[in-house]
Amino acid sequence: LRFKNGAEDWPRSFHGTRKLVIHHTAVKGSNGVTDLEKNKEAVRSIYYYHAYTQGWGDIGYNALVDGAGNVYEGRYGTHEGARRENPTAEQIMVPDVEAGHTAGYNQGSFGVAAMGDFTRFNVPTAQLEGLKKVLTYVADERGVNVQGNSDFRRYDGSWHLGLNNLIGHRDATATACPGEKLYEKVQEIKNSVDSFLLHNLSGLSGTLNGLDIESKKVEMGILNFSWDTFADEDTQQVASNYQYLLERVYGKVGVASDTQTWETAWFYPGTITDKTSVQIDLSKLESNFNYVFYVRALDSLGKPLSTVKHINFETGEIFISEPPQPDETLPVISIVSPQEGETISGNVYIDTQATDNVGIEKVEFYINNSLIGEDNVTPYNFDWDTKTLSDGVATIAVKAYDLSGNQSGAGIGVIIDNPEPDTEDPTIPADLTAVNISENQVTLNWVASGDNVAVAGYNIYRNGTKVGDASANDYQDSNLMPETVYSYAVSAFDQAGNESEKSNIVEVKTLISSNQAPVVDILSPGVEAQVSGVVLISAKATDSDGSVENMKVYVDGVWMVTKDGGVMEYNFNTRKVSLGKHIIEVTAEDNQGKIGSAQTVIYRIK
Repeated sequence: LRFKNGAEDWPRSFHGTRKLVIHHTAVKGSNGVTDLEKNKEAVRSIYYYHAYTQGWGDIGYNALVDGAGNVYEGRYGTHEGARRENPTAEQIMVPDVEAGHTAGYNQGSFGVAAMGDFTRFNVPTAQLEGLKKVLTYVADERGVNVQGNSDFRRYDGSWHLGLNNLIGHRDATATACPGEKLYEKVQEIKNSVDSFLLHNLSGLSGTLNGLDIESKKVEMGILNFSWDTFADEDTQQVASNYQYLLERVYGKVGVASDTQTWETAWFYPGTITDKTSVQIDLSKLESNFNYVFYVRALDSLGKPLSTVKHINFETGEIFISEPPQPDETLPVISIVSPQEGETISGNVYIDTQATDNVGIEKVEFYINNSLIGEDNVTPYNFDWDTKTLSDGVATIAVKAYDLSGNQSGAGIGVIIDNPEPDTEDPTIPADLTAVNISENQVTLNWVASGDNVAVAGYNIYRNGTKVGDASANDYQDSNLMPETVYSYAVSAFDQAGNESEKSNIVEVKTLISSNQAPVVDILSPGVEAQVSGVVLISAKATDSDGSVENMKVYVDGVWMVTKDGGVMEYNFNTRKVSLGKHIIEVTAEDNQGKIGSAQTVIYRIK
């Protein structure tokens, strides 16, 4: 920092970071420079130009990244009283300090500059990764949704509507910065940063008398803020609480420094609620100021589950209003079904109808004065298993709670009459036999079982393991192996899940396969041929009860080549084997998987 007469030349002020801005320094001499000492010298030059030549008192960027990916602190942000002998990352890289990188947008933004001129020069990979890292750090610290957008109030009091939360300098003001080659990388940077961040809270709205207040001026009444219930997209973890805070960003147009010296949005703990809506009385705020309402989801330990969502609005001349009257209106609830005195059994939905002048928070369900569940989403109902109670009279009661804590209830009486459970097993299937036995399948028949209610089906066991079920008293088991012994048994089961004992066991041996293997004829070389150099291995194969799928050549048991069909011609280089005797084998496989083969012997003589 530069001081004059013992005071900061550029006094620090702080505003919750909501926008991230990418720049380049536009100095070609820094293009791709990885030497640390040269880059330090370049940062000192930038400091001198900004602090002395321009008279700003410090570097205008919040951070800088050199060609090697090293990150440098720009605008000094450590608040009063903090020591810097052994600084932490948070003390060095303070996201919320107001810098001077984007005219009109410096309050509430963080600007990072890539050192170099990227009008035509491609951004080095290491430098691009450095930009991603520093932006990920700031976005994570302040919960910025880098793929989102929101309205932003400029220093002159005007609004930039729908400004993206991560931008290139040219998206805010008329400039070529950050250069064409770096600007091309903005979406890639967004995607990379977003991949490291929490999921986004959605559905935030702010209204006054039913009208949207985003980027509007408000003067009297109660502001209502509400948002959607948050559930993590990956883990489905639902937020336990929500943290919200109202920040006064800056005051009247043209006033450079806010009277509040430290306004980091999450520097103060904020307020915790387990609801998805809050109300703020405008009479408690100051006139003619810009405010930002922030909210994010928390887990049961108080750790953030989501990014931060925010709404901007401006106050006019605040009129002191009467304090809001307490809500004393009770919710109204009734049981729609079942009906009073109705006889019920099995699983029954308890359906209710609940209304309130403010809103229903939840409905609780009671059976015989014991709480069995609750529902906080309309329509409010509960699936009750009546079999958990004995037959007879039971009372159903419900309680509705509104957002102000008021409650009311309703109740009815019903009669539970569940049928006696079926515990009787079906009779054992009799006379299990096997027919139509082939090489790969068998058909089973048996005498049907009986049951006190009805037989639902039969379980089929092969070699002691269940392999299927049948609705009638026969079953065909397929895909068996030829010439193999299998043992079978069946049992009967009913709708209640009762299963009989297994039937008699029948053993079956599948038939011998009728498929014949292909016949292979080696045409050349001849038996005990003396060969050298390259020799043609020629063969053909035929199949009497199918077709030849492929043929293969092996030399001394080592596979050489595979060809489709029943003709093989292969030029074998005998120099791959030693002098002397060698065995050539040719195989053929048919369309049913049968393999035939033939062999011949050759002698390599040179």
